[in-house]
Formats: sequence, C-alpha cells, structure tokens
Amino acid sequence: PEIMQFKASQRLINPNVSVPASLDASRRRFMKRRLGKDGANIHHKNDTSDDEIGQKIDDTPNKIIKFTDENQDSAVVKQDKKLFTSSDFSVNDYKHEQALVNYRAQLSECPENVYMDCLNGAARRRILEQILALSMYTDGLKLASSSSNEIWILGFTLSDLPLKIRFARQNFVYGAAWIGSSKPPWQLFSKDICNQLNDGIIIQNKFNVFKILQINADIPARATLINCKQGGYCPCVRCHIVGVKNGSYIQFDNRNFQTVTPPIYRKMLQHFIDGNCNKNSCIKGKSAFSEILRIPECVTGDIMHTGYYGPLRDNLTGVLKNKTIAKKFDDTINKLNLPIELSNRKLRDTSEANLYKASEWKAVLFYLSVIVLPDFIVENNMTGKNREEKFNIQKKKIVNILQGIAALECLMQDIVTETMIQHSEILLTHWFDGRKNLFGDNEYTQKAHEMMHFPNQVRIHGPLQGSSCFGGENVLQSIKNMVTCLTPQVILKQISERISQTNEISKWKNENSSSEMGSLIHSITKSKTGNSNKVVIPPEILSDIYGDGNIMETSGPHSLEISGFTYFAIGESTSRYTNSLCYFKDLGITN
Repeated sequence: PEIMQFKASQRLINPNVSVPASLDASRRRFMKRRLGKDGANIHHKNDTSDDEIGQKIDDTPNKIIKFTDENQDSAVVKQDKKLFTSSDFSVNDYKHEQALVNYRAQLSECPENVYMDCLNGAARRRILEQILALSMYTDGLKLASSSSNEIWILGFTLSDLPLKIRFARQNFVYGAAWIGSSKPPWQLFSKDICNQLNDGIIIQNKFNVFKILQINADIPARATLINCKQGGYCPCVRCHIVGVKNGSYIQFDNRNFQTVTPPIYRKMLQHFIDGNCNKNSCIKGKSAFSEILRIPECVTGDIMHTGYYGPLRDNLTGVLKNKTIAKKFDDTINKLNLPIELSNRKLRDTSEANLYKASEWKAVLFYLSVIVLPDFIVENNMTGKNREEKFNIQKKKIVNILQGIAALECLMQDIVTETMIQHSEILLTHWFDGRKNLFGDNEYTQKAHEMMHFPNQVRIHGPLQGSSCFGGENVLQSIKNMVTCLTPQVILKQISERISQTNEISKWKNENSSSEMGSLIHSITKSKTGNSNKVVIPPEILSDIYGDGNIMETSGPHSLEISGFTYFAIGESTSRYTNSLCYFKDLGITN
C-alpha cells in the first residue's frame, strides 16, 4: 500500500505558555525565549546558564524542543512542526492504509444497533464527515523507586485500524512527554496539539478530519485530562452519583443514577466558571483539551483497569484463599491451552496471583473461572463447624463473580447486538444487587460503579476490548526500559533518539524480511526461549501426506487442502500453542 502522507502545520512552538510550578518565574523565562530565524537554535535574551536554555535536539525536518525549569526537577518534550510524522516521536512511515480502508468498509456494512468496533458506536455515527478516529491515552510511572520524578506520555491510537494491529507499539502516535514530580500541566501542550489535530490528514486523496472519540486511561490519569475529581463523594463525570459514607468506606451503591450528556456537562461547567459551584459536581474547571474532547461522551471505563484489575479480580482473590479451589485452579492451569493472543505469557500458579499481569487476569477470569468455579456451586468442600452456612456464602460469592464475568463476556464479543447489551444489563443488575455485605470489604467501589456504565458505553464506543490501555501501557513500559539516566534533560534526549532508532530498525526489518536477508532477520528476532513441549513431525510422514513437491526444504509442508479450503502450515515444528498440524502416528491419518 502507498504510504499515507500526513498533512500537518509548519508552526513553531509558542513560548508564551504557563506552567503551574513557579508560574510567574516560568512565564517570564518562556517569554524571554524566541526561536532564531533559521529555526536551528533557541536564543535567550540574557544568556546566563545552560539549564535555562531550551535546546533543539537535532536539525531534522521534524524536531523536538526541550524545556526545563531552573531547578531541573521537571522537563517537557514538545514536538515542533509535524506531530504525526516525527521520526523521533512517532512512526515515520505509516503502512496500513489499505488495512484502514478495508476495515472501514467492513464496519460500514454493520446495521444499526450491531457493534463490531468503536466506529459502529453512537459517537462515530453522530459524525457525518470523513474523519480519522483517535483514542487518547496518558499515564505515568516512576523511573526509579528512589526518585520522586515520574515520566508521563500522552499519545493516540488509531481507531480506524483493525484491533490486531491497533495497539502495536509501532502504530502508537506520540504527542507529548513530561518528566517531573507533579502531574503534567496539560495546558503547556494543548494548544499545539489541538492546532495540529485540526489540520487533518489526506487518505487516498480525500481529506479526513482528526476526531478524538474516546479517552483510554486509568481513573487518576483520566481525571487530569478532563480536569475533574478522581475520588471523593462525586468522582464520576458521566453521571450524578453521590457516594455514601459507610464506616471507613465511601460506597457508590445506587445503580439508578442519572447520566450526564455533553450539553448538561457544558451547562455545569459554565456554572462552575461563573462561581456557582455545586458541591455534588466532580468538575474542577475547564479541560485543557476541551476544544477536541466531547466530554463526557469521550470518557470510557478501561477494560484493563476496571475489568481485569477491578472488583472481579479482588473478589476472586478472596475466593482463591480456599485451598481446594486454588488447587483445582492450579491443576487446570497445567492442562489448559490458552488462545494464541494469551499464550505468550505463561500463566503462573494462583500462589503468585498478587503478581499477575493484566493478560494473566484476563485468562483467569474468562477462561479458567468459567471452567473451575461452577463445580463449587454444587460441591460442598467446606469442613469444620457451620459447614453448610460456609458453603452457602461461598456459593453466593461464586455466583456473583460468574454473573460479573458473564456480563463482561456479553460486551466483549466480536459482534455485540442490542439483545446482548440488554442481557448484560440484567446480569450486571443481579451482580450489583447481590454484592451487598457479601465480600467483607467495600463492595461498591468506584470501579464497581464504572462497570454499571459498560452497557451504555458499548452503545457509544463499541465492544469493550476496543477501549483498552494495553497499547499505551506497553509503550510506557518500553520507554522505561530505554532510559538509563535519572536527569530529566538526558532522559528526554534518550527517549527521542532511541524511539527514532527503534522505528528505523523496524522499518528496515519490514522492508528486508522478504529478501535474501529474511532468514537472517528471522534468526535474530525469533524468541530466545524455546518451548520444551515442541514436537517434530517426522519428514517421512510429511512427505507421505503431502508429496515431495509440497514440502519446503527447511520449513515443512507449504500448504494443504481440506474441504476446499487451503491452509498454510506454520512449519515442521509445532507446540502446545501453535499447532500447524496434528497427526496420528499409528494410523498415518491427518486430522
């Protein structure tokens, strides 16, 4: 496919921006800076010290400007010129144009009230013009336990891409980076990002407007983007829920809440600006990105943090304290073959459940629990006094967990219909009402409340797996691994240079993977850890089945036909995860 050419402005960074920390001093310092006529250097009105000078990192057409404060406790990266073509902070050449166009065509055939992806949701259907849909992501992490500084990344995923490649690292669009002991001052970045998004993009000679349909972030990070409270009695910008104090907990135990629409939100925001602040409002002020975000429609509950790391995980962890149930889980783990997308990380025993990653919790919730837990609804494995009473409580807990899992399953299918959404609403109602005083802690947390928004979220943004932080979290972790220094200025330079180098390597690898260098590239990039369960299919069996003409010298059978369909085998080696061929040795029959 032809490389998509992104049209972006040739603007330079406006130095007249304010920062929360040392506002006046920072503003005066930025006011002094101005770009030189040749664009290669930034000059100071008074050249005093290096750490007060903004310096362009390189002289390529797509530059990055670095700003640091006097105390060097924070640093900012902002992109100069083309936001989406920077060789430093995004993929230089975007090669999935045909996949994007084909995927759009496929989704456009979906009837109303049938959802395959976010492009079938109400948020996208509302927009009549041709757009390139984006999902905004942000989060931060500490680079070292001994440091108070965090690195924050703001970026975008392209919602028009198929899910299989949407969250790949090379398709993540970097917008900004911030290093400091405080959360990012988004107003420092918002003007330039908004302006460049408004420039749009040309795809197959057609102009497409950029539109951000949703925000994918955990609760604290999301609150910084939309400028609302992240906790307390009124933490939800999507409804008018008010928490109730119960002991040391704040509980959100009311499921009959009134939702907030964009017009209602704008009215509430105006009341706040006018000084008529409602104590039951979560609004803290105008969002720095209000120009490009349709709040609260763009707000989503992330399936990673709210689903896999949410109340279902916490409740299942409590059930696994029963040794009989834990042993059954461990035995099943050793026998279970997971889907290929979950098989790259070996699932650990439940004794290490507190160390599970999100993908492991996904496997446990949606593949293990539904197999193991139903047996313990009818089988009383309790011992000691009050055996029957303990069994009834355990039964209620298991049923409640399975109801929550089933409700999410309805909303995570490849194709979700309105009937499935309504069934999920019924299951979530039973799940929510049945939690009261069941698990011994706060059953009605903010995340439990967020799960009640999931059915309507699917109507707006499509199936839940499309609203995920997985792509951004992978990028953030890879950036952390690139950094070998704790000085903000050096960190930003390392990130810029090493992302650029990584992208260049990926580009070269893709261009040469089908050439004479292909076998060498494959030998370098293949997994270093071999699988102990690998099975080698005898060459004579392959030759007998397929004939000598269909056997490649190094990689086994090329293809086979079954019922009119042609299958291309992975190779002569197979494992418990990638079965390209199965055969019965004694009978010599392919299956």
